[in-house]
Amino acid sequence: MLAIDALTYADARGALWAVVVFALPLFCPGYCAGWVANVVGFRGLGWAERMAWSVALSFCLTPVLVVYLAKYGSMRWAMAGLWMAVVGAAGLILWEWWARRAMRSAGRGGHVSTIGGLAAGWTLFVVLELIDLCRHGRMWMSVTVYDHALRTAFVDAAARTGVPPVNPLFWPGGPVAMRYYYFWYVVTGLVERVGQVTARQAMMASCVWAGFGLAAVIALFWRRFGGGARRRWMLWMALIAVTGMDLLPALAQPLAGTRLDPDMEWWSSGQVTSWVDTLLWVPHHAAALVCCVTGFLLAWLAREPRVWAWSIVLAGVGFASAFGLSVYVAAAFAMVAVLWGVWVLGGERGSRGRLWVMAGAGVVAVILLAPYLRELHKGTSGAAGGERVLGFGVRALINPATVEDMPGLRQMRLRHPVAEDAAARLLLMAPGYVAELGFYGAVLLLAIRRWRLLDEAGRTAVVLAVAGLVVCSFVRSTVIDTNDFGVRGVLIAQFFLLVLAGRWMETSRAIAGRLERWSVMGLLVLGVMSTVYQAGMLRVYLPWREHRGDAEVVGLAEQSFALKRAYAAMDRVLAQDAVVQFNHRPALKYVEFAQLMTVGRQVAASTSRDCGAVFGGNAAACAVVSGRVTHLFAASGVDRAAAVADCRSLGVDYLIVTAWDGPWQEKNGWAWTLPVMTATEKVRVLACKAGPFK
Repeated sequence: MLAIDALTYADARGALWAVVVFALPLFCPGYCAGWVANVVGFRGLGWAERMAWSVALSFCLTPVLVVYLAKYGSMRWAMAGLWMAVVGAAGLILWEWWARRAMRSAGRGGHVSTIGGLAAGWTLFVVLELIDLCRHGRMWMSVTVYDHALRTAFVDAAARTGVPPVNPLFWPGGPVAMRYYYFWYVVTGLVERVGQVTARQAMMASCVWAGFGLAAVIALFWRRFGGGARRRWMLWMALIAVTGMDLLPALAQPLAGTRLDPDMEWWSSGQVTSWVDTLLWVPHHAAALVCCVTGFLLAWLAREPRVWAWSIVLAGVGFASAFGLSVYVAAAFAMVAVLWGVWVLGGERGSRGRLWVMAGAGVVAVILLAPYLRELHKGTSGAAGGERVLGFGVRALINPATVEDMPGLRQMRLRHPVAEDAAARLLLMAPGYVAELGFYGAVLLLAIRRWRLLDEAGRTAVVLAVAGLVVCSFVRSTVIDTNDFGVRGVLIAQFFLLVLAGRWMETSRAIAGRLERWSVMGLLVLGVMSTVYQAGMLRVYLPWREHRGDAEVVGLAEQSFALKRAYAAMDRVLAQDAVVQFNHRPALKYVEFAQLMTVGRQVAASTSRDCGAVFGGNAAACAVVSGRVTHLFAASGVDRAAAVADCRSLGVDYLIVTAWDGPWQEKNGWAWTLPVMTATEKVRVLACKAGPFK
């Protein structure tokens, strides 16, 4: 048996416990709401479907309610509201059991034990993918630390500072409010506080529950969106493991003389991310998708005006939560819903009543979001100049430079470079989507080809999928170079492509010829192989590269372990509200992520590039803050008095220095003369602000 370090076991136990605690905010409120509203006949459903509705409705309700309870009260108010929902759900379940009403309906559930097994398997998979593996003084991280470092810091900030969270990455002498869609981090921070786990452990558990939420809405669409009790629901669930043909361009990289990417998706700047990758990297975007499609399903099922009221309220709350979970997914869904509405008015008479529910839900969402929108506007007007978040632009799926020398494009580039770039992107869009969608793209083409054979649900899924692809192909985010709107907004199209794929899997023998069926199944197998390759690379990439002696990661495992061990010791002596500072310019890039993910405190400047000011605060102050931090960790010339002066000007309480930082080598410098709070062989945590020192 591997001699895994106690730090890894502690993280595993904490993450598994956090998974259990997440049931409080992401199951109990939905159960109460479903029972009170009796939406879709909730009280008479079997336990399996009731569980799915409880999870989906909780994703809709909990984020916005928890955020506003914490914003206008405190995190204690949010915890009190959560416990009220827990008591209510427990009371309802016990009352139904006692009255034996649930016993009569449970016979129609049928899948509870299977669901439990799948949930346990998914939980173990996520924890093993994300956890830091510590052994013999070394720590191997997953590549997802690239994103999880920031997100873990956001969770910690929400748990420590409430709503709106203080930006944990930037401290220009005092706190600045976070300027971001932070609803998921508030919910996860609440789990951190209730479960008494670390932000890192709660973040891993949130990825597990994002998968539970996605599975819940898949099950509901299987059952309610043109489905039936006899349909094979396991086929729909298995489609989460299917992605496009990304394996082919990823493995072609060594043949082209380039290094393998740590994440298979990185071959394309406009990636259509696999389901597993989305859940492991960005659970908040997946949670927003759950809210959007749950709201749509509520509208779809609200056929009669007498049931519109509850559907409008619950869907509207879900849309509001979606915006606070992911602005990009919610904005994409709003655009897709408008296009769907135009199509319905153009001829799909059966869905016209649903438009009223969607419109009413939109009004509810806008009303609920008004305080949050004011907060965002206030923060942006003071820092970002009020620049546009979205704009028009052709999505780049394949690098336009690959065709820049084609006849016609070369001449266009000399005269109209912007037009040439757009033309190259358009030219490469079709082959890019073929590679990115793979199996799902083939299913979409087959569905369009057999349009006349589709029922209303099938036609609706095609329209929503195509609308999602169009929107995310010609609208882009403009805040940073990465087109986050396109990458994350396309989740709407991906979901309805999965719905089409599930329906095709059940009926392919009846409607498809042998050649078609085997061709599509070949793409399905390639999609599964791509996901398996991707999951493996995320786990083994960093240790594999270090084993090969790549300069960018040599020594990473040792440094990461030293930091994790020191920060675990620091947690026992430093207050959670302390302001600390480490070297924000380490030699190894991934060390920056490791220290930010595990420090669990406010830092003055998280990076040397922008100090983290993009998430809140005035970026103009970054140069001064970053300059002082750079001065502190200079290779030489900073004594104890200078360090104290810098700390006091920054508002920093403690400095963290490692054996790989310049000050460590100066035995008469501040690293060895400031008071020690805790120390290991490779890391020292020093008091630098509270004086006088002796």
